[in-house]
Amino acid sequence: MQLGVIFLLIAQSHCCASGCDPATCNSSICMSCLNGYFYISPTTDGNGDSNNDGSCSNCSVSISNCSLCSASNTCTNCESGYFVSLSGACSLCSSALSNCVTCANGNYCNTCNSIAYYLNASSGYSNCAPCSLMQCATCTNKTYCITCTSSLYYINRTMLGYSNCGLCQSVLANCVTCSNRTYCNTCISPLYYVKAVNTISSCCLCSMGLINCSSCNNVTYLGSSVINCLVCVNTNALVINSTHPIGSCSPCYNFLLGCYQCSSRYSCSICLNDSFVYLGSSHSCIPCSTYLNGCY
Repeated sequence: MQLGVIFLLIAQSHCCASGCDPATCNSSICMSCLNGYFYISPTTDGNGDSNNDGSCSNCSVSISNCSLCSASNTCTNCESGYFVSLSGACSLCSSALSNCVTCANGNYCNTCNSIAYYLNASSGYSNCAPCSLMQCATCTNKTYCITCTSSLYYINRTMLGYSNCGLCQSVLANCVTCSNRTYCNTCISPLYYVKAVNTISSCCLCSMGLINCSSCNNVTYLGSSVINCLVCVNTNALVINSTHPIGSCSPCYNFLLGCYQCSSRYSCSICLNDSFVYLGSSHSCIPCSTYLNGCY
C-alpha cells in the first residue's frame, strides 16, 4: 500500500513539473501551464517514441518583462511600466510616451513620472503634458494648478473652477510672500511690518504701529508676534528697550534733560530750546537758570 503511494507521488511529480497546471496532468504528460508560463507541446521521433512529454517555460525568461504570454515570442501582458508592442515584446512606457510611468499601450499613459505633469487624454490617446499655467509647479490638468513655483505666488481659485498662480503683491500692497490672497507673510521692505488679525494679514507702515519709527520688523514675544522698531524717523528720538526686549522710539528729552537731538541716551547734540545751554564737554544740556543766576 505504501509502495503504491510512492509510485503515485513519483508520477505526479514528473507530470507537474515547473509551471505545469496540476489539474491537467494526464499520466506523465503535461497538458497546460499556469499563468506566467507558455506551453511546449509533446513531440515524438520517427519511431513514434516521445521526445517531450509537454512542458512549460517561464514567459519572463523568453520575453523580458513579460508576465503572461501565449508563445515564446508573443507576450499578452507585460509587467508594470511596460506595454505589449506590435512585435509581441514588452516595451518601456517612457520609450513611447515621454514622462510616462505606467501605460495601457503605446498610445495611452495611465500615470506620469512627476506631479509637474498631468494626464492629457483625448479620444483613445493619453500622454503626459507639463503644467503650462504661469508659475505653476504641480497641477491636475491644464486649467487647475495645485502648487506654485514659490511663495511669491498664491493659489488663485476662480468661480469657474479654474486654479492658477497669482502674484502676492498684486492683491496685497507691499507684500512679498503670502499664503493666500488675504494673508501676507513678509513685506517688501523694513519700512513695513506684518499686521495679522484673524485670517487677514497685511503690510503696514512702521510709523503706524510705533510712533516715530521708520524701520521695524516682527518678532515673537511671550508667544505673540509684536513690532520691534529698528530705526527711528529722525535724531529727535532713539530706539530704546525700556520695559521688554522690544524696541520703540522715545524722544531724546525723555532721558536727556533739555535735549532735542541725540546720538545715544548719554550724548546730546542739540538742546531743546533757548532755555538750555549746550555743554560740549559733556554732550549735555543744562537749564540757563543753573548756568547763569537769574537767566531763563
